[in-house]
Amino acid sequence: VTLAHWRFNETAGTTASDASGNNLNLTFAGAPTWGPGQIGNAITLAGTGGRGQVADHPLLNGMDKLTVSFW
Repeated sequence: VTLAHWRFNETAGTTASDASGNNLNLTFAGAPTWGPGQIGNAITLAGTGGRGQVADHPLLNGMDKLTVSFW
């Protein structure tokens, strides 16, 4: 089951929109920079504070394990 799908097609800002329809947007900390990727855009998170975070959401309740994949 796909809970979130981030395309990273933004060109600026600190949020990657969720294309799954579940509104699980990814918010970045640590001064992200956007640029060209292999296909479309990409994001770079530099330093030890760079991270992406999803806000609490009922779809995530009770989850203690999940798989995240990037390519």
